Formats: sequence, structure tokens, C-alpha cells
Amino acid sequence: MCIRDRYITYFDKEILCNLSNMGYSHSLLSYGSAIDKDIEFELAKLNECQANAVNCSLQYKLSLINGGPRSGKTLIAVELARIINKYKPSSRILICAPTNEGVDDITDRLIDLKLNVVRAYSFSREFKISKKIEPYALHKIIANNKKLAKMGQEKARYSVLYDSSIIATTCMGSYRNSLREIRFDYVIVDDAQKANIPELFIPLSQVKVQAILIGDSEQPGPNSQIPEMCKSMFKLLIKRLKYPASFLTTTYHLPTMVCDISSGLFYGGHLQHDPQAINSYAKISPAQKGPLMLINCLGEEEVVGDSYINEAEAVCIKDLIRTFLKNGVGQKKISVITYTLEQKYNIMMRCEELKDVRIETTEAFQYHTNEYVIVSCVRSSMEGDDIGSLGKAERLNNVLTRATRSLIIVGNARNLYRNQNWRNFIDKHFDAIFCEGLGDSPTALTSSQVAEEEKESSLSHEAESDDEEYGWTSINEGGNSRRGSYNFGRGRNNPRRMRSRFLRRRNYALHY
Repeated sequence: MCIRDRYITYFDKEILCNLSNMGYSHSLLSYGSAIDKDIEFELAKLNECQANAVNCSLQYKLSLINGGPRSGKTLIAVELARIINKYKPSSRILICAPTNEGVDDITDRLIDLKLNVVRAYSFSREFKISKKIEPYALHKIIANNKKLAKMGQEKARYSVLYDSSIIATTCMGSYRNSLREIRFDYVIVDDAQKANIPELFIPLSQVKVQAILIGDSEQPGPNSQIPEMCKSMFKLLIKRLKYPASFLTTTYHLPTMVCDISSGLFYGGHLQHDPQAINSYAKISPAQKGPLMLINCLGEEEVVGDSYINEAEAVCIKDLIRTFLKNGVGQKKISVITYTLEQKYNIMMRCEELKDVRIETTEAFQYHTNEYVIVSCVRSSMEGDDIGSLGKAERLNNVLTRATRSLIIVGNARNLYRNQNWRNFIDKHFDAIFCEGLGDSPTALTSSQVAEEEKESSLSHEAESDDEEYGWTSINEGGNSRRGSYNFGRGRNNPRRMRSRFLRRRNYALHY
């Protein structure tokens, strides 16, 4: 066994078992005391499940808070830091997340509460900070203090961090910037499901009193090319070791229909939508029945490098954006997310005049939301059953919960139906979400017809020659064969010409 395998095995077995045996702690709550009553008053500002989660997390050496999408997980992390700092001002608190973006969000909220927080960046990120966080950044505090500047970087960093009550950094960053020499009374980790086992153990190894992990066990975990490094400690504790966790049930800023779908598919029906949820949305087609719509776009995927693009979906998405704009929706309220990086650049080239429309991959958009979100599924090949990361349940759950008003999914429904997770989603909600194209009178298909056509396609695939193009609908109009939902013809929008233009202008797209 190589060193890396022994290292991962050690963390996977020994550390998880030790953490699962951490017992009860009376570090902050002492029942019947004045502090306990004051904390109960503080918890009155939260909803019932959030208050219970905070209350339970302050009683154990290791506490887990598991919450659905938009359920206030980051809010709880900030509230925990505020309550501990208020009633234990002499204690040191380390609050972190796996990504710099997540830590910056936490730091913003702590600054709004006027808490004295120090944001510790890695050396490569010191020039990529917002103006709001800049006065609280560790390197800026040292640079603006002449006495500290004369001490040298290492001594100055240690001096500032040692005297700070709240320190915000990434999980990996908790071992840098002289932080490895400091022990913390409380460690709070937000988005804990995104951290792999060694990464999360770094801040946990520095805790003296209590550790609190906050995350969502049904959202995507760590992303790595090494399979062993894709294991999430948070998910292993909940799913494998059955460690008790508080669950946040009430979701905010999600359409009622989307909340119910996500709850039924991934959370066992335990999620509840906010009674004041906004369910109004801009209707872009007479066929649209609700805030969630699946547009059946029959296009052909193309390989570009080690990634994929889908020209038909890119054309469809541009039409959708124009329709939203005609209905009075501003560009900043629209976002497009796609499963591949090359498709992102492809859509950016087509929509280069729409500079305020945000176009990202699903990974980059994981921590963000917008009012109107359009999803490009990209994969459309009918060969084999593998549709890549598109078929993972966690990725589907993440995509479904990114929009606050309306979510439009553009993809080949027959191809998606081949995957079990998408099949469950389409079967249960077919009549409410399905739309065949964007015409005024879409083809009325049923879920059973989609399944039947998928079977016929797989049978015909065995008889057809290898050079036949699958995944397109052949429509005969006056003797001219038209492929797909969009008639590209021989002109400027021909897929092959679009691909050559795309490759020629790729450097521009990367710069953009």
C-alpha cells in the first residue's frame, strides 16, 4: 500500500471513529443559568428548527447540522459565532469553509454584525479581495500598522491572529498564516460536505472545546480526480456512522413547486417551504404550467478537446433569454448554467452582447442563486447509458434549487430518461414540467411515450449503420430533411460552421 493510500485509510477509519465517540459538553450552556436564559432570548430570532439546531450544537463536543437548500445554514454559522463571542468573549473562534467564496460570504455577514473578525487569506489570494473585507484582511492589518510591519511577516501574523477572537479562513488555510500554532476553543465549518476527509481534519485537529459542522448531505461533495479524495467526512458521519445531526426543514427563497420536488426526491419529504414564498414568475410560453419547465431540445453533442458542446441547446438558450427580456426581465436577473466548460464558452460567444447575463458551470454556480436560471444539459448521445456527471443525484438536486422564481432545463428528454435519477424526476412531474420545443402548440407527449420512444431508439440503434446520427428528430417537409428542433440549414447557423467559428474565436472566449 502506497503512502497516500495509508494516509487516506487512516483518516477514513481511525479519525472518523474517534470523532463519532466525542461526548457531551457543558462548555457554554449551563442549564438554569442566566447565560442559558439569554441564549434562549437570542434564539427567538430564528425559526423553530434553526433554534433547535443552535441549541443542540452548543451541547456536544462534535455537533452536526444538516440542512436542505436555502434553509439558513450560513445564517446559523454566523449566529453561533456571534452568540459564543457575546457570552464567551475570551474564547477563540475559527470559522471556515472549503472555498474562499464561502468564507468571504461568512466574513461579510460577520462585518454587518459589527464583530471583530480577521480574514486570513493565502498569499495567492491577497490581491483578490473586496473593498468591504479589505480592512479586516490579515495582510492589510499588518501593512497599515507600522509597529507590526517592523516585526516581520511571521511574527506580525502570529501577533494579530493570537489576539483575535474570531478568525475566518478556508479549511486548508487554517494550517497556514501561523494558524497551525494556535488552538481554538470553537471551530465552525460551513459547507462541510464540500471538504474531503484530510481537508476537514485540519481545522478539527485545532479544536479544544467544541466543533460544529454545517452542511447538506444531499448536495455535491468534494471534487477531485482521485476517487479516495472525493470522500466527504460530513457525509460519512451522517450516512455511514449514523452520527446524530440536527436537520433544518424550512427552506426560503424557493418556489413551492421546486421545494416539493426536491423534498420528495432527495429529502424523504421532510422539507417545508416558506409560507411567504414568492411563486410569481415570467411566463415565456403558453405551454408553461409552472416555475419549473423541461424543454425537449433534440440536438447533437460534439466533442471539443476533452469536453462537449451542444449547438442546438445554445441556440435554444439564446432564444429563451430574448423571450425573458421581451417579458420585462432584466439581464442581471437571468443566469445560465451548464455541465461542461466548453459549452459555457460556446453560449458566451452566442450571447456576447448580453454582458449582464451570468453564464457559469454548475460547479462555479453551486453557491449562488438567481431569479431565473436556465440549465444546459449538453449531453445528447443515445449511445450507451453513461451521461457523465449529469446523472448524479447530488448534481440534479443542486441544479433544481438554484432559481428563486423560475428554472428552465434545456436537454434531450429521451436521453435524460435513460438515467435512473432523471427518470424518477421526469416520471413524477412529467405533466407539470414537460414542453416539446418553444412553439405555441407543443407536441403533447406523455411519460409513457417518452419511455417507449427511448426503447425504440435503442432497438433501432442496433440495426442502423455506425455513421448514422442519433438523437435528432428527422422531419420531412417538402422533401427536405430537417434535423432537430431548430432548422440550421446551410447558412451561418450550420453546426459545422458554428464549430469552426467557435474554435477560431476560442482565445477571445477565454479572455472574455
